[in-house]
Amino acid sequence: MSSHGRYLFARLGSPVTSSPRDDLPIEGHDQIVAMDLAQQGKMLWSPIEPEDDFAFEGPPISDGDGLYIAMRRTLSQPQAYVAAFDLKTGQPRWKTWLSAAESPALGRSEEVTHNLLTLHDGVLYCNTNLGAIAAVDASSGKTRWLIAYQRANFDPEKNGEPATNFQRDLNPCIYWRGLLLVAPSDCHDLLCLEASTGQLLWSIPARDIIHLFGVTDDGKLLASGNRLWWIDAQTGRITARFPAANNADPQGYGRGALAGDVVYFPTQQALYVFDAATAKQLRQPIDLARRGLTGGNIIVAQNHLLITTADKVAAFAETTSGERGASAP
Repeated sequence: MSSHGRYLFARLGSPVTSSPRDDLPIEGHDQIVAMDLAQQGKMLWSPIEPEDDFAFEGPPISDGDGLYIAMRRTLSQPQAYVAAFDLKTGQPRWKTWLSAAESPALGRSEEVTHNLLTLHDGVLYCNTNLGAIAAVDASSGKTRWLIAYQRANFDPEKNGEPATNFQRDLNPCIYWRGLLLVAPSDCHDLLCLEASTGQLLWSIPARDIIHLFGVTDDGKLLASGNRLWWIDAQTGRITARFPAANNADPQGYGRGALAGDVVYFPTQQALYVFDAATAKQLRQPIDLARRGLTGGNIIVAQNHLLITTADKVAAFAETTSGERGASAP
């Protein structure tokens, strides 16, 4: 789901976005709905369904006037599109083709992809995870720029290379002060582009990085995989890591979060809390195992921290003693 003001948007239906090439297209297998939260969830319009061969890749993003969403089309190769719809009516406005490329499934099995868009100052940024990153004008649908990057080998184990980058999911572009930070799932590297032109400013090997949390006020990109990383957003220089040694415990388990000046890093047994600027631990790790929990995906809102594990959701409240972090649920 996603939201804008009083409106809530959701993608419903089958999670499959690409099917084997010899399968017939499935009509109406997914849809987009919009609800008015100020009117007890009243539907704004009838659900939007994609045309044959197309699938919505996730919930839309909105600027209060239009809805913008990444789409995938299954033909001889998966193809990436961006589409726009009118927020008030649900009627289509434009659809723009971005790229086509082979995917790790090689057309032999179903795929589930979740490409999300980034919107800033009237421009949509799309990490296709199909060999290209693009900037599209939100009002017209015209492509402002499109760049290709070096793709990873789809069978990296043959070369003894880790395939961690293929675990990247929910990896939209991060916009920060004119920079675009991107970690495509089909690329071993972390990329930094100039947002206005698409020019590559720097890239670093980042096979271990799966999640990008965000950028601190002083320009540190927070990212995680097996470890938590602090990376200078302007230069690509790694300024800190936890744990410091390669393949050391504890290892990351789920998607952490950057909330103000605090970063949360979940492991299977505990939740670690750091100062985002200094990389110093703010408190003793929160023992999740003792509470019958594991690590998972985290979100912080209204002085509460929520962890979604494989089979439950747990809420932690801010401590009343003034200690930063989270207490027992």
